[in-house]
Amino acid sequence: MQSSFSHDQDDFWSAPQHFDAIRTPLVDLLASSTALAANSIIPAITSFADAVSASQDNLKTLNTSIMALLKHEDDSVRLAAVQCERAVTQHLAFDWLNLLPEMLPVISELLEDDNEEVERECLAWVREIEGVTGESLEGMLS
Repeated sequence: MQSSFSHDQDDFWSAPQHFDAIRTPLVDLLASSTALAANSIIPAITSFADAVSASQDNLKTLNTSIMALLKHEDDSVRLAAVQCERAVTQHLAFDWLNLLPEMLPVISELLEDDNEEVERECLAWVREIEGVTGESLEGMLS
């Protein structure tokens, strides 16, 4: 899948029928296969986000799907979702961070997560965002 997303030159994956058909199962894999997330699923989602990045609506829909997993009851799913958000932030930078206003409340909650690993990964994501924007998020996360 990652190769198909990376080599999409005709905006195949941006077309609504293709985007909608793959987005849900792809993000669901992140929740159901957390052991494979870092090696396979997160890079595939990152490539998918890149392939559909010409459409801010597609990015918003994808982000909403990933953010839903940030509230999952399973720590490993939340961790995989934060890692995914961080990877997409690294790859798409400002294109992804246009969605920051809707991410801030969730980031704020994750910085106080019961799981220390989720909290640490979220802090690394915040540093990633700050590196891209050049501004501190501290005031926005209060």
